[in-house]
Amino acid sequence: RTQARIEASLYGAALAILIVLASTIGNQVGRPLARLAAAADRVAAGEYQPVAEPDGPPEVARLTASFNTMSASLRRRQKWDEALKAIGRAATSGLPLDEILTTGLEAMLRASGAAVGLVRLVDPKTRELVVAAHRGLPSEYLDVAREVPWGAKLAGYVAYSGEPWLVGRLQDQPEVSHLSLLAGRVQSL
Repeated sequence: RTQARIEASLYGAALAILIVLASTIGNQVGRPLARLAAAADRVAAGEYQPVAEPDGPPEVARLTASFNTMSASLRRRQKWDEALKAIGRAATSGLPLDEILTTGLEAMLRASGAAVGLVRLVDPKTRELVVAAHRGLPSEYLDVAREVPWGAKLAGYVAYSGEPWLVGRLQDQPEVSHLSLLAGRVQSL
């Protein structure tokens, strides 16, 4: 009988320790996973704000950080999707071309977060690229770059070659002198 009491006491103590450990581990894993599940529900409802602080065990923290990255990517894609839909609506609305281009430019600026932008079209008579819509450009820039010959300067070269040209820091681009007029407003293209 004494042996049974000793064993019952040991089993009881072990069970109490296991309950405390399970509760602690459950809280360390369960709470972050519950926050992540709630964040997944918010993303599913279209709310893409930062979802949760990556905490808990390393695996759960890594999962939460990956989920936050995915949510941010979905938010960016949603912005671009909305911009493309706005452009499509404008293009099929029967508006005059200049209003369609302005609407499209505004949608792209909202999606990208940019404050400066322009749309160029090819003049069929002169084959020059002319500014058809713009926002945030200084008049000094427009004075020297309103028309760009096909194949010349940055826009003309891109139109001629069909190849994109990424400009890093505008201050480091002496061969594209008219871009220096944007250096105070634009960091890169």
